[in-house]
Amino acid sequence: MKGRENLLLIVLSLTGFVTSFGAYVVAANLPSYSKETGAGLIVIGFLIALYDLAEIFIKPFGALLSRKIGEWAVLRIGLSLFIFASGLYLVLPPKGLILVRLLQGAGAALFSVMSMTLLIRYFMERKGTVLGIYGAFKNAGYVLAPTIGGFFVYYHGFQSIFVLCAAAGLAVIILTYVIRPHLPLAEASAAIRKNKKTPALKDLLDSLKNRQTLPMFLIMFFNMIFMAAFFGFLPVLLSSKGLDPLQAGFVLALNAAVYLAVQPFAGRLSDSLGRKKVITLGIVLCTLCISFIPFLPNPFYIGAACLMAVGIGCVAPLGEAFIGDVSEEHALALNLGIAGSYNELGVMTGPLTMGFVGQALGLQWAFLMVGVVGIGSLICLSFLKEAKSAAN
Repeated sequence: MKGRENLLLIVLSLTGFVTSFGAYVVAANLPSYSKETGAGLIVIGFLIALYDLAEIFIKPFGALLSRKIGEWAVLRIGLSLFIFASGLYLVLPPKGLILVRLLQGAGAALFSVMSMTLLIRYFMERKGTVLGIYGAFKNAGYVLAPTIGGFFVYYHGFQSIFVLCAAAGLAVIILTYVIRPHLPLAEASAAIRKNKKTPALKDLLDSLKNRQTLPMFLIMFFNMIFMAAFFGFLPVLLSSKGLDPLQAGFVLALNAAVYLAVQPFAGRLSDSLGRKKVITLGIVLCTLCISFIPFLPNPFYIGAACLMAVGIGCVAPLGEAFIGDVSEEHALALNLGIAGSYNELGVMTGPLTMGFVGQALGLQWAFLMVGVVGIGSLICLSFLKEAKSAAN
């Protein structure tokens, strides 16, 4: 069974890779689209935001749908929609990219929530570890997308990246059919069947009012503000410090490597020590580093940037793990869907905050302003109680 469990972990983690790869392989190559179509910065920004915007609204819907047809079915519907949307660009005029991005984001919203739900159901006793591995796969997509996508755009044109997206989605959906028949049915529990007819609005409101899940939703929102603001504006900061593109690229690659490496370790550590301790460490590191990094001289700001990546990596996979600890079985997928919406809202809020404050007051004040978010996270953290299923 061990081999099958490992295969399941890899297949579901690959959905995380497809989610991030699909988001960033297009976003990173929108300058090529702009050259071909004459699209301005506002259009480019809109196209980037559409993917996340779709995820904000679709993730809770997908969770509710899974109660009727099951998590594996929703996961495959999401992958199918993602594949369809990617192929659709090949037959649409360039302006059709708006529809394509919206549908890609909707598909990614469905299969990303279901993959995390299934990981928690199948790996209940070590959910922190497996979600850390899932997070590493997901962020590998962000790291690899610009390079792979740039290569294909250079040699085959902008449309080629949608062939890549469709191929990645198709490979994963085939793997779900390979692995699925050999696994026990974790999704069709009596608790889920019993609560199928619970009004969706009531469940949604209950999740948003829950004293355990609501603070964690907010912590995840704040952490994604940290992450999006930091990784989005770190290149700008490095440039202002006088680093040339090659030097900046090295620092960015180093930060990405640290972030990827920390997540599985942080997840495993939280399974033994408890989620709250590891999350606290991450929030403190994020708050201190992002607040003071613009004021530090070389090479100290590079070290602070790496510590910032450690902090984000400590929090990122553990929000979902904590949700898995405290959620009743019938509410797990819905809570993860809501958490995903908070995440995507944070992804959109972080860069906007940095942009407006940076332009008005300067980059240093923008980083300091985002650091204030850490205080909100620590306040929310004070309301959390460690779940019994963590830190056994």
